[in-house]
Amino acid sequence: MKINYDNIADVLYIAIKDRPAIATEVIDGIFVRTNKDEVMGVTILDFKERFMDFKKRFTGPPDTGNLPPCDVPGRACEECEFKPCPLE
Repeated sequence: MKINYDNIADVLYIAIKDRPAIATEVIDGIFVRTNKDEVMGVTILDFKERFMDFKKRFTGPPDTGNLPPCDVPGRACEECEFKPCPLE
């Protein structure tokens, strides 16, 4: 397997096998190269931009809106529906 990144074009190339293949765009800007029923590689356009957007989604503050109150720092245990408190 070979992985190459073109910093100027912002394209990531992943070659699983070095054989002739046909590229099909499976998602906007993401191409899968296949030969019959076998995947030969993947090409991702705007890789850095996509990666940074993905990274931002998982590095921000956690969404604690749907957690039980006892799992959220700063909320009083009295609000929790779990009795007795599993954290005590």
